[in-house]
Amino acid sequence: MTLPISGEPWTTVLLKVCRCLGPLQASVLVGGSCGLVLQGVEIGKVPRDIDMYYDRPVGSLVRSALFPFEHMAPHESETERYRSILSHYVMDGITVELVGDFLVRDQGSLYGVEVENWARRFGPWVSVGGGDIRVMPLAHEFVFNLLRERHDRIEAIVKVMRENPTYHQHILRDLLRRQKISEELVASMENWLGFELGLGKEGYKNGAY
Repeated sequence: MTLPISGEPWTTVLLKVCRCLGPLQASVLVGGSCGLVLQGVEIGKVPRDIDMYYDRPVGSLVRSALFPFEHMAPHESETERYRSILSHYVMDGITVELVGDFLVRDQGSLYGVEVENWARRFGPWVSVGGGDIRVMPLAHEFVFNLLRERHDRIEAIVKVMRENPTYHQHILRDLLRRQKISEELVASMENWLGFELGLGKEGYKNGAY
């Protein structure tokens, strides 16, 4: 099932968000279901909201750019599994969730989203409706959905990653070397992908070994 993209309400709102952000859009990347669909991942449904990631230093600038649409002010949000700076903006009935300094703790691993120092290096630009939108790399979506055990999403993501395994392996290895990831989770990744990541215990910058 291939979902339409251009002209959909969520893409129209996403383009509006990007226009509001201006040059900041390079530092606020689209993830979640929208980011997946924009990269050809078939999730079987139309995205209902828009998720975007950023680093704390640009938070005040992002809020100022989107302030007319603010529905929930930025605030520190923490659960047993997640920690972030969370805020909501509503445009044309669609919620835009801004997630700053996102951190996930699960399965013996500690995973933090780094937009400026990692995602911007590998996040592709996607052209939609005459505008260019930067999205989170599939490597991020793969790791994140493994941590939250969304097997339906993992299967769809892996299907696309397998189409260009060398490219995605390079990006995923670079990501994992920056994170605290358990040996068990790496083994699960390799099982899903069907190829070895070739990290070795010495390959982790802040590894959980």
